[in-house]
Amino acid sequence: MAILMIVILINMANADSYVEQCDVDDYIIKAIGIEETWIENAVYGFTQFSNNKNGQLSFYPEVEAKFSNRLGAEIDLPPCVSDYPIGKGNSGIGAVTIGPKVLLLRKCDFQEGKAYLLTFETEFSYSPIPNSIASTGNSLTEQIEYGVLSYPYFSTGELGYTEKLSNEATNGYFVNISLDRNIISSFAVQLEIEADNQYLYNNKHALEGF
Repeated sequence: MAILMIVILINMANADSYVEQCDVDDYIIKAIGIEETWIENAVYGFTQFSNNKNGQLSFYPEVEAKFSNRLGAEIDLPPCVSDYPIGKGNSGIGAVTIGPKVLLLRKCDFQEGKAYLLTFETEFSYSPIPNSIASTGNSLTEQIEYGVLSYPYFSTGELGYTEKLSNEATNGYFVNISLDRNIISSFAVQLEIEADNQYLYNNKHALEGF
C-alpha cells in the first residue's frame, strides 16, 4: 500500500511540474523536531543535550533535496549519540532515514503576509548497528505535514503513523504541532506540542507528550 501511494504521488508531481514559486522559509522558521513542509535544497544539523541519567549529547544531520516544485526527498544521516563524559561513555550511531515528499497544496500571498502548504511524506529508516545506544530499529513512516503563515504568526505540524520493520522499532501514531511568532527574520518564539504513542512503558504502549 505504501509503495502504491508513493508511485501515485510521484506521478501526480511529475504531471504538474509547475507550482507557484514562493520561498516560505523566508518567513516560516523550521521547528526542531518537525519536518519542513516546503520543498528545497538544504542541509540542517542540530545538537541537543539530555540530562537523563548521567547526561547524553546528540547530533542530528539532515539533507533536503528538491527535484521539482512539487517533488523532493529527505535524507536523515545517522545521528551521533554519546553518553557523558564525552569520549569515555557509551556512544553510537542511529538510523539512516530516506524518503520522498510530495507537495499536495501550496498558496502564497506575501503582500498579505499569508501562505499555506500541505505535504505528504514517506520515510524508511534503517539502523545499520542494531545494538547501538542510538538505534531505533527499522521502520516505515507515512505522514501529512502542514504549514500556515499569517505574518508575524505561523504554525507547522505533522500527523503520521510509524510501522515497525524490526524488533527494535515500535508501531504508533504521532502528532507534533508548533505555534510560533516571528520576532525578526531569523528568530521566532515557539511553543511545541507533541503526542506520541510509540513510547513503551512496561512493554505496553503509552502516550508521551509535552
